[in-house]
Amino acid sequence: MTHESAMRIAEILYDAVEQRDFETVLGILDNDATLWNEHERSDHSAREFFGGSHALWSAVASLRYTERKYTPTEHGVSVEYVARGLTVRGRRFTFPVTARLFLSSDGHRIRRIEEFFRLTDAAAFQEALID
Repeated sequence: MTHESAMRIAEILYDAVEQRDFETVLGILDNDATLWNEHERSDHSAREFFGGSHALWSAVASLRYTERKYTPTEHGVSVEYVARGLTVRGRRFTFPVTARLFLSSDGHRIRRIEEFFRLTDAAAFQEALID
């Protein structure tokens, strides 16, 4: 795996999520890929989350990952970005996230995503989704 290929996989992931191209997202995830965040501290199926039927996708009208900064790591890539979007109820949200993407040994698929964000941002995002 080269640093360029790791960063390209990350770029494909975030571009596809922005476009709600879940077929492309599923195409770069390992079958047993996991999604974890620092607040829940438990693994979830990344394929189920990005399968397009997760409740989040019906609550968010638009989503952009701006100010992306990719940093190669030993097993993948770290990505810093700002999630910006609009809920279906017209509420705007913005919060910074750091994600670590762990890639398969061949470097072509994502096997694990770990997300880090402030608890206050998570709470504000949840409030925007509900209100």
